[in-house]
Amino acid sequence: ASSSDAGRAGRKARRVVLRTFLGAAFVTAAGGTLTLAQGWREASWLFLIAPALVALIAAVRISAGESQRSSATAVVPVLVAGYAVFSLRDPSLSLSSDRLRIGGAYGERIPWSEIFSVRLADTLPFVEERTDGLGTGTIRKGYFRLRGIGTAKLMLTSGKGPYVYMRKRSGQYVVLNFGEAERTVRSYERISEMLDKTTSNDSVCLCE
Repeated sequence: ASSSDAGRAGRKARRVVLRTFLGAAFVTAAGGTLTLAQGWREASWLFLIAPALVALIAAVRISAGESQRSSATAVVPVLVAGYAVFSLRDPSLSLSSDRLRIGGAYGERIPWSEIFSVRLADTLPFVEERTDGLGTGTIRKGYFRLRGIGTAKLMLTSGKGPYVYMRKRSGQYVVLNFGEAERTVRSYERISEMLDKTTSNDSVCLCE
């Protein structure tokens, strides 16, 4: 009986560890996805602290005798797959009367008044370092250090030009392109047209 009890206790302990790990992974992935979707660099602590909180909650539940079956085993693979698709897809682009919005991983909202210049170029400076971003092959999203420019936010889903360069009045660059070159050119034309409408002619440069 003692051996049987020890075996059950061991299996229960392994289940607790597995459930805690899966729960922590779920919260970490969910927090990371939300952070990237909103472009909240400051919110990275959400999915760094969350696993510890999940582990603590799991420990309290187990000590109280609660052993409900976790559904995280099925949820985590789906979440990871969705995160991969979300990260690799083209960013979305929407223009309103007061700002430009880039959606997707590391997206952001930029008021027109903050954009100093915009131009279209066929080449990208050498990428020296990834400082805070995602990089898988030709896809780069996040903050990278570019030779001759410094740290810039890249929203790239193609390793080929053209590229839309937007320079903020703070000096930081946002570089954008899409999987299809035609869409990149159309986006540049839309951004240039909206800038021309929303800013005075002497406050923005459409080429550098």
